[in-house]
Amino acid sequence: MEIQGWEHTADSRDRDLRHQLADQARQIYDLEFRLDHVSLQRDHLRQSNYHLFQEMRLTGSENDGLHTRIWDQEQQLADAAAANTVSEESLQQLQEAASHPRGGRHQRLCWIDPRRIHTRIYLWWLSPR
Repeated sequence: MEIQGWEHTADSRDRDLRHQLADQARQIYDLEFRLDHVSLQRDHLRQSNYHLFQEMRLTGSENDGLHTRIWDQEQQLADAAAANTVSEESLQQLQEAASHPRGGRHQRLCWIDPRRIHTRIYLWWLSPR
């Protein structure tokens, strides 16, 4: 009888171990599935982050280009304002000279052309005879 009881105990123990092994195999399968799922999510996030980084880089370079264009336009505006001031002064001098046609003097004026190149023009008024 002891032999039969031992076999029964061994069968019961064997069955318990097989159930534990099956449960552990199921847990391993579930963990592997979750690990694969998390790995796919990680890869997707890495790819998204890479694309976002590339877009940020492009946006940064576009931003730098815009800053350069703004700075250039501000410089052009300042140059145009300076040219306007000089041309107004020159116009005023010409108007003064025109109001005194018998001045008979040599006058030197500085003009700025639209391309921002400084040129000098000498105006001569003839003295009365």
